[in-house]
Amino acid sequence: MSRVSFEYVEKHTDTGYTDTATLIVATKLWIQDEKERQQVLRKIKNVSSLEKKELTVPKNNEIVTFDDIYYNTKITNPYNSKETFYGFSYRCLTGYLSIRLKHNVIYTRKPATIIKELKEYLSKHFHIEDKYLNSIDDYIFLGRIDYKRDYKYRTLEEYYLIKQIIDIAPDTIIRSCYSKEDKADTEFEYIKAYKSKSNKTAQFVMYDKHKDQEHSLKRGEIDELDYEKYYHTIRFEVRLLNSKLNALKKAKEIPKKIHNYKDKEKAKEYFDYYATKAFFTEPIFRIDTAKEKVNQSNLKDNMKVKLCNVLDSINTRGYSKTRDIYTDIVTNSTGKQQKNYSKFNRYIEKIRGLNINPLTLRQTWRDDKGNIADTTYTEIPNFILAENCLEEECMFIDE
Repeated sequence: MSRVSFEYVEKHTDTGYTDTATLIVATKLWIQDEKERQQVLRKIKNVSSLEKKELTVPKNNEIVTFDDIYYNTKITNPYNSKETFYGFSYRCLTGYLSIRLKHNVIYTRKPATIIKELKEYLSKHFHIEDKYLNSIDDYIFLGRIDYKRDYKYRTLEEYYLIKQIIDIAPDTIIRSCYSKEDKADTEFEYIKAYKSKSNKTAQFVMYDKHKDQEHSLKRGEIDELDYEKYYHTIRFEVRLLNSKLNALKKAKEIPKKIHNYKDKEKAKEYFDYYATKAFFTEPIFRIDTAKEKVNQSNLKDNMKVKLCNVLDSINTRGYSKTRDIYTDIVTNSTGKQQKNYSKFNRYIEKIRGLNINPLTLRQTWRDDKGNIADTTYTEIPNFILAENCLEEECMFIDE
């Protein structure tokens, strides 16, 4: 019996790093003959539901309002009509056909297989002829891709401690281009996200996957097995949107093709780029433990005091408010006043140099009902690092 190397298994295993994706087909480029294109689009429209949105645009110093028309349809699991495989949306205004790929059609598939199966569904569901499908590959572009990591919390205490860390994490990341927003925090939903002002580039989203799955179970969209899979799980997700993919194409010459992005290394690169700016990479200690580690270090006593004060402030006020406290206002060469974060940044660098996360657990934790208890954890793993998160781990089906 032949042996299979670790390198082979790693290369041929999908760990579920890609959650979902959206593909875009520019139909006017795909089928350039107007008459033939309309025939194909008619087949799509015949099995789709019409949706009208009101679009307002300035034109000749006036505001013009008109209908923005979409034709939408879903392809569902043949064994569960409430579980979606593909979501199609044709927008008349742009002539673009958007195709939303759910996780269950991406997971364990390599890009070539994803496109092959998609074309089979286009043929079966819309009855599009092979002569058109044979040429569609060149006109399918990536419009969005979502990378995920799932952290399984051990107790409700750890869950609320993670929420507390999210609350004190930086208010903005990536040169303040992305701001943290509270989207929902209820009995049924928990979502926070870092977004840009335009919300067209990228998003870093944190949400309670357990609650999300609980809701899906009640609606009959998943079964008990799927629900158990994400029991006590918080999901962290980086979403690269169309504008970001366009920017990467221009700056790094990366074509907007799914095979360039459904890749384990690309997933790690882009996920870490956003997530580590919010939660760093070091383990997360309880505040008293973190300060004890500082005091046991070889730093000078006056520096130990300063670092402990910074940790205390971040723990109670949050990262961004603490940074503002330690910020100096300086005058640049043009005479303009600006903020100087160098002192604060030096303190953070020294804290991280001791393998201590600037974000620390409080000595008490509070649940949604306002009950307060002592924190029993002296440390929790950094929940955005791959080694601390769940992996789905299954061999690619096309091997």
